[in-house]
Amino acid sequence: MIVKNTPGSSAGAGSGQFHQYRMQRRREYFRLKHMESEIYEEQKQKEWIDNRNKRIQEEDLKRQARSKKRAKKKQRLNNSKAAKKQKTEHSTTDNQPQQDQEPQLPNQEQQDPQEPEPKETPQEPNQEQQDQEPPQQTSSNPPPPEATHNPNT
Repeated sequence: MIVKNTPGSSAGAGSGQFHQYRMQRRREYFRLKHMESEIYEEQKQKEWIDNRNKRIQEEDLKRQARSKKRAKKKQRLNNSKAAKKQKTEHSTTDNQPQQDQEPQLPNQEQQDPQEPEPKETPQEPNQEQQDQEPPQQTSSNPPPPEATHNPNT
């Protein structure tokens, strides 16, 4: 501890000098204590930041691992769906009889020379056909907006 401007024990020091010395000593002790507390707080803050960065890195590693796991699961699901689809396509093509016909171009229509061309007559839908619901969508697209139910409206 260093106390500035302290009078010595010489004959010139009066009784008022003691109070000045005591106040300077208190200020110096307070300054030293304050410096120590700042150093302690800085150390605590640094430790907290280090621990926080460590936790963030661990969480990132876990997040990446879970992401990889989800991607693998999605890939397996897509592969199994593709395999099932491919299997069903092969089974349907195997069940169909093979025909020994010439390949037909898309622009040519296949007609039997003995049969006349059928004429299409427009039919009025009967009551049973009108009561039936339209076929359900089989694609993965969502239904149109007017068909969705929104409880907030």
